[in-house]
Amino acid sequence: MNRPDAIRQPLAIALLTSVVLLLLILLHGSVPVGSTADMPLGAIIDRLFAAPVLLQLLRALVTLANAVLLSGLIVRYGLCPTRTYLPMPLYVLLSGLFLPTASASTLLIVLLLMLHLNRMTACFRRSYQFEHLFIASLYLGLTPMLSTAATPLLLSLAAALFLYRRTAREAIVALVGVALPTLFCSVIWWSTGADWNHMLLQWGAGLAAAAVPDALPAFTVSRITALTLLGLCGVLLLLAILRLYRTLPALRPRPRSIYLHILWLMLCSAATLFFCPIRPEVAGTLAALPATVLITSYLTFHGRRYALTVYLLLIAVALIAFISPFVI
Repeated sequence: MNRPDAIRQPLAIALLTSVVLLLLILLHGSVPVGSTADMPLGAIIDRLFAAPVLLQLLRALVTLANAVLLSGLIVRYGLCPTRTYLPMPLYVLLSGLFLPTASASTLLIVLLLMLHLNRMTACFRRSYQFEHLFIASLYLGLTPMLSTAATPLLLSLAAALFLYRRTAREAIVALVGVALPTLFCSVIWWSTGADWNHMLLQWGAGLAAAAVPDALPAFTVSRITALTLLGLCGVLLLLAILRLYRTLPALRPRPRSIYLHILWLMLCSAATLFFCPIRPEVAGTLAALPATVLITSYLTFHGRRYALTVYLLLIAVALIAFISPFVI
């Protein structure tokens, strides 16, 4: 008889768990969300997905796509000691706390960050990687055009270029890629009659409005269980970072560089909270990506029994949190 193993669970079980969790998150309803974007492009996208059905569908598609891409990235580059699909349900669980209040522009920012990470990690090679760098930078450059809250993510590009040992010519290509969306959007708005620097002025106004957050997220699940789940994830994340700090020197060059890149993305995702303090779900949904990688690495490092215990505990708390609106 096979023993239950959260780390080596089959793909079908991991995918089924992810879908069930996602359905529970979406079925208990969502808070009416206005446009969280302070940039024209983001505001247009929020209006396009203003209908609740379209917004819920986008939430489901983006969450599942990110879960699959993130799991594939971890397996492809050997970031964990064993092949595992654990990141799929873990990502749905982590992002689920903030998903019901996420707007369309926020969801697309998270998707663009995942696509950027997927392309950027492919750049750790000895040969020139102009194509991967340009496309990865293009994805990253699009994020602040949706909301100025994503501006801190641009800082991770400099760190990635250094960590993946890219040349000066490749850095120039990356800078062109990250600047191209701003130039393109400026030309589009200028052609509609606005000033040529309209996008830059909007961007500057959003950055000037940065402030220290003073409120908790407006959770749509039971407040106590949601905060309990968030606290458990926070403790696991802290333990994962401490474990990574001890084992980082022993890792091979590529996994070490990717983990350092992940830590930079975690820091930049947390910094977005200061640029959008009234909507913490922006920082929460962004931080779920690097947090999933770090927590997965921590759980697989400690073996089957520990991982299964923590995994079942998280699932149990999540089920209470997401089912409670139906039974209370």
